[in-house]
Amino acid sequence: VKEIQSKLSGDVTGSSEYQELLSEKLNLEAALGSTEYALQQLKMSYNDFKKSTSTSEKELLHKLNDIQDRHQILGERHKSASDQLTRLKEYLRDLPTHEEHQQLQQEIAKKSAQISHLSSKVDHLSQEVKKLSKREREQEARVEALTQERDDFSLKLNLTENLLKTLETQRAEASEGQYSKEDLLWTLDQLKKELENARKMKNKLASVEGKQKKTEQRLERMMEQVVSQSKMSSLIRSLVKNLHIAVNQLKDMVTICRQISQGSSPDMSLLLSFSDFLDDDEVETLSNANLTARLKEVESLIKELEDVREYLQEQYAHHLAKNITCVPM
Repeated sequence: VKEIQSKLSGDVTGSSEYQELLSEKLNLEAALGSTEYALQQLKMSYNDFKKSTSTSEKELLHKLNDIQDRHQILGERHKSASDQLTRLKEYLRDLPTHEEHQQLQQEIAKKSAQISHLSSKVDHLSQEVKKLSKREREQEARVEALTQERDDFSLKLNLTENLLKTLETQRAEASEGQYSKEDLLWTLDQLKKELENARKMKNKLASVEGKQKKTEQRLERMMEQVVSQSKMSSLIRSLVKNLHIAVNQLKDMVTICRQISQGSSPDMSLLLSFSDFLDDDEVETLSNANLTARLKEVESLIKELEDVREYLQEQYAHHLAKNITCVPM
């Protein structure tokens, strides 16, 4: 434009170049007007676009906030599910395996057989103790009778000794002529018989006392054996009691795992404390039928553990599939 103005400053109005430049100027002015109009239209379009873009941006920001909130909720759910899965894994890690349950079942069966054997042995020893007690009472009665008999013979022996002293006195007196020789011989013969009977009874009493001592020693050995068997039976009963408590606690743990895995609130009474009580009467009345029933309880518990394991496998697989689906989002 400056170049055109410099050219127009001279006297060139009549030249063809001037006319061309003038025409070009008019064209440029027309182009400038159309350009300004287009610019105005463009500004209006830009303002409209800016307004629509601002509205869309607000909507997108609102949607983005919603997505972030949902993502946060999903993250919290994922964290909760992950924590729950970790707790379940810890529970399952503490649970015995199928092989351990089989070993436990075999051990219970073995201990049950031992208890049955020991119970029969204890019953047999109890019968023997009763027999020995009866025999002991008979021996005590016999000893008492023999003691009474010994006392009687001791009395007779004392009487015989007194009689012998009397005989000695009589013999001394007979030597002086107060008694006849035949009377003294007869009295002496009677005294000898009494002394011989007293010796026999004394020997018999000593033999009976020796037998009584042997019987008492044998009875003491039998009682020691019975006490030892009773202690062993008590230990086995205590083992069975603890095994039964462990089975009950495993049942409680299976119940808690099942409740948590199904999404429900666990039983707080079981969660705070497992059952650890077993009535002593139940232990004292152990029999083959009771042991068989408890073995069935163990088998049922193993089946429940297997069901819980399969359910947790399905839940974990579903959880993994859900996480894989959510990753592209």
